[in-house]
Order: sequence, then structure tokens, then C-alpha cells
Amino acid sequence: VGEDLLKLIRQETWASLDSEVAPSMSAGISHNQHSGATSFENLIREAETGCSMARQAGGDRVVQWVDVETELDRLHEELAEQMREVERRGELFAREQDTIAESRSKEFVKLIETLFSREKPSEVVVRLEKEMIALALDQVENWRDSSLARELTESKRQVDNLERRVRKLTDLLDV
Repeated sequence: VGEDLLKLIRQETWASLDSEVAPSMSAGISHNQHSGATSFENLIREAETGCSMARQAGGDRVVQWVDVETELDRLHEELAEQMREVERRGELFAREQDTIAESRSKEFVKLIETLFSREKPSEVVVRLEKEMIALALDQVENWRDSSLARELTESKRQVDNLERRVRKLTDLLDV
């Protein structure tokens, strides 16, 4: 019925002051032949959605609710596929980062071993060795401090949340 009406409207022309105007129609069609009971409000909403899709597709067309459901299913599947691709790429990226970090660690260890593998190290090597050990200890201390700071911040946040909840419950009990 919607397609027949669209054909009739396409055949019409309306006279304007300067020229003829060809009317167009965008329509959304819904039906109550769904497997479940459908309310009048749902039917209107489905028809409005179809009409909106018809306009977004360029107008001058009829979109049935079945078409909308099919398009929604397609979009859901496309979104699911994109999410799977994002997950796959994220896993590949994480593996690549692990490989790079491991490779750099091995290179660093080899450089250190090469640097300190001499039987009688020079004063420069001994001084460099001490500086590297001090730097490594400093980095470990910084990491430990930052880890403790994160734990303290998280604990403070949890305490603040609990205090807010206690205040709310107290206020409710006083009412």
C-alpha cells in the first residue's frame, strides 16, 4: 500500500508560480503482526522510526518496520565485528609492547654485562657502576613511593565514599 501511494505521488506535479514542482513522500510503516503483543504507542514509534530512516536515506521512499529491524540487526552485527577487531588489535598491540619491552630489557642487560665484564675495571667503569646502582636504587625507591601514594589515594577515596554513605544513612534515619 505504501509503495502504491508513493508511485501515485511521484506521478503528480503541482504548478507553482515559476515552475512545476514534483512532490515526494517519505513514509514509515508498522504493523501489529509481531510475535508479541504490540501497543498502539509502539506501532506509532516504529512508524516514526521508519519515516525518519526514509528521510535520512534521501527521502521519497517507504521504510517498513521489518526493514528497520533488519538494518538494526545488521548494525548490531557490524558493531560486534568492530568490537572483536578492536579487541584483536588491542591484544596484538599488548603482545607487541611486551616483546619490545623484553627485547629492550635483554639489550640493556647485555650492555651492562659487557660494560662490567672486564676483569680489571678502570676507575671510570667503577664510578659508572656505582652511579648506575645508585640510579637503579633511586628508581626502585621512586616506584615504591609512587605505589604507596597510589594506595594511599585509593584508600582515602574509599574512606571518603564510606563517610558520604554514612552521612546519607544517618540523614535518612533522622528523618
